[in-house]
Amino acid sequence: MYLTKEAIKMNKKAIFLDNFSGSIIELPKSKRNIINALKVLALDSRISTFDFSEYIWLCNLIDKLKEKEYITEIDSAYPWHKYQLTDKGKHKLKCK
Repeated sequence: MYLTKEAIKMNKKAIFLDNFSGSIIELPKSKRNIINALKVLALDSRISTFDFSEYIWLCNLIDKLKEKEYITEIDSAYPWHKYQLTDKGKHKLKCK
């Protein structure tokens, strides 16, 4: 989001910009696999609803992780989905 000088002058109050993307969307195409996804989710467990609607590869990758029981979803406020590595997921990560 870019603000013009005029827009900033009109509003002297603080401006807060928010980002509704989780770190997992930063994975390069060549690194979008189970191990790298587990590494990212171990550090940043949140994924935005908006990311799911924009990136089909992300939906497929998270579905694989859930099917293999490497992650479980835990409650989180909209627009976030939050995931926790299961013992099986932690073990998979340690083996690599």
